[in-house]
Amino acid sequence: MHAVTHIDWSLVDRPAPAGPTSSGLARQRLVGPEQGAVHTDLAAVALLPGGWLAPHVHALEEALYVLDGELLVDVAQRLAPDAGRKDTFYEPAHDLAAMDAAARRPPFGEPTLRWVGHYEGTGPQLETLRIRDAARGRASAGRDTALVVYSGISVKMLVDPVFGADHVTMFTVDYEVGGAAQAHDHPFEEAYVFLAGEVEGELDGQHYTFRPGDVAFAGVGSVHGFYNTGTERVRWLETQAPQPPARHSYRWVRDWERYEAAHTEDPT
Repeated sequence: MHAVTHIDWSLVDRPAPAGPTSSGLARQRLVGPEQGAVHTDLAAVALLPGGWLAPHVHALEEALYVLDGELLVDVAQRLAPDAGRKDTFYEPAHDLAAMDAAARRPPFGEPTLRWVGHYEGTGPQLETLRIRDAARGRASAGRDTALVVYSGISVKMLVDPVFGADHVTMFTVDYEVGGAAQAHDHPFEEAYVFLAGEVEGELDGQHYTFRPGDVAFAGVGSVHGFYNTGTERVRWLETQAPQPPARHSYRWVRDWERYEAAHTEDPT
C-alpha cells in the first residue's frame, strides 16, 4: 500500500479563515488517513507575512523542516501527565511584535541546545568524507553531526532518539549518481518529500519518476526501492513512524528470495 502526490504551493493563496487559533495559515495534507496512514500525518504548511499559529501542545510528537523564509518559534515543555487525553491544547495567541523583539537565532553547535537544529547539506561523498584538518583540535563529531553512508547514499538524521524523539524520525537522504536502495519493506511507515534532482522509484511494483515537490508514502509492508540513474545528485526529506525497531527494521526482497531458494527442496 502506497500513495504519491505533489506539493501545490499555490496553497499560499488559500489561507484558512482567521480565527482564535491561527491567522494567515495555509496547509496541504500530503499523507494521512486518506492515504492509508495510521502513524503519519505529513503536511506542507505556509504562513503569510504576519501570520501566526497560537501556542499549543500536542499529545503526540511533531517535527518541522523549514524550507524557506524565517520563522519565529516558541518551544516549551511536553504535555504534563495530568493534562487529560485531548489531542491538542491551545493557549492565547502571542504578541508577535514582542516575540520578534525577544527572538534570537538558536546557538547551533552548543551542547546545551535542545529541540532545534540546523543542516547546511553535504556535498558529494568523496568530498564530504575527505579528512583535511589535523587529528587533534578539530571540531567534535558524533551522532548529532554524523552521516550514515552506504551504497552511494548519505543519511543525515535530524530528529531521532538522540534528539529526544520517542515516536518519529526525520532525516535527509542524498543519492550520488548511481546510488540505489534495492527493493525492501519495513514494519513502519515512511514518507518522502523530494527536494532536488530526479530519481526513479518503485513502490509495490509500480514505477515512478520523482522530482522536487513530489511526495510519496510507503505503508507497513509496502515494497519500495529508489535508483538514481540520472546525472545529478538527489535529495529528499524522509520521516518514519513509529520509530524503527532496533532489529529487523529492513527486509531486503532479494536476500529473502535467495534464502527461500536455498531452503526449498527440489520436488524432483
